[in-house]
Amino acid sequence: MSHTDELEISSENDMRIKGKKEKEENKTLISNKEGNRKHLRLVDRSGHIDISLKKATSEYGDKINSPFHLLIRLPWKALLPIIIFGYLVTFLFFAALYYPKMSDMHMEHPSFWNCYFFSVHTQATIGYGVDDPGYCTYSNIIVMFQVLVGIFEDAICIGLLYRKFSQPESRALTLLFSKKAVICKKDGIPTLMLRIMNLRRKQLVDSNASLLLFQKRSELQKTNKNEKEKTEINIESNTESENNLNENNENQNINENINENLNENSNLNQNLNENLNINENLNQNINQNINQNWVEEYQLQKLEIEMVNSDDSLLALPCTICHKINQDSPLFQQTKESLVENCCEFIVILEGMDQITADSFQARYSYLPHDIEWNHHFVNIVSRNYNGLYEVDGKNFHKTIPLKAD
Repeated sequence: MSHTDELEISSENDMRIKGKKEKEENKTLISNKEGNRKHLRLVDRSGHIDISLKKATSEYGDKINSPFHLLIRLPWKALLPIIIFGYLVTFLFFAALYYPKMSDMHMEHPSFWNCYFFSVHTQATIGYGVDDPGYCTYSNIIVMFQVLVGIFEDAICIGLLYRKFSQPESRALTLLFSKKAVICKKDGIPTLMLRIMNLRRKQLVDSNASLLLFQKRSELQKTNKNEKEKTEINIESNTESENNLNENNENQNINENINENLNENSNLNQNLNENLNINENLNQNINQNINQNWVEEYQLQKLEIEMVNSDDSLLALPCTICHKINQDSPLFQQTKESLVENCCEFIVILEGMDQITADSFQARYSYLPHDIEWNHHFVNIVSRNYNGLYEVDGKNFHKTIPLKAD
């Protein structure tokens, strides 16, 4: 047995154990220092997106809860009993319709159970030549309807089973993501790195990887924006008040001897002052609303990446996805504490097409701040064996080692 076969067999065994471990890892929470609230992953370790649609299920339930998609998402242990139960209900339903007229049918031993088995033989088009509907018009009409129902039921079940077998979700499970991400210097630049490996020998077609940063907007950003908006509003208010005062002074100089105009101007000034007070109150209300709306604001950013040891169209060797943390990066000058405070989550998405079935699929994985090891790098797992072939050490795929101190 070649090393590649051993790697594929061992990876399949690891996938069986992977589900149990991921159930515990999926429960990982991010603590929020602002309160006692805790946050689950947006994308869990099995690639599923955890979102609660508040009030959407009741308003758009007919679009969300499609029967076909509900059945497709069911596991095999739930789908197969539903299909079998559906056939049994159909057999029993038509047996109950045959039962009242069984004496008019050519049935050797009339009974409900014989009507039931006659229903099974009719829908499965099994002709044993013993029982038949005879010349009973009622029974022949029921036979006709049962044949039509059986055709539709077979078509639905075959479509479900085929779609269940051919769905690309199983292909996404054969892509292995490193359990940890690392941040270390690469070419003198701090770089965020993670690994991806294809566990099957069949390669992917038109693969494409992307890295997203999901985080909560920081207090500094919120405060700066609020202060900026408040300053702009105050400047506009001061400008309006200065213009009004200048106009009043000109009117007073021109119309010094006209008391009526002075009274009108004084009344106008009072109205302007009242309007300014109203504007200040509105500004305070606007600032309060801005602060309230920005408390729970989250943003999703796409990070620039490069793929090492691979290409977008080929994923033959284990691939390292790198994001350089320079001045243009959202991670610039970030620390471990700031990543935790902002509830940061790194989501890696790999899209591609299976070489055999030509089905497109998407594999997802996520990293929380405690999943990132600082000043570590991945162990090299690619080498050449004595035959000159490239060899991948799958046992050390997740292994990282600390950098040596300078």
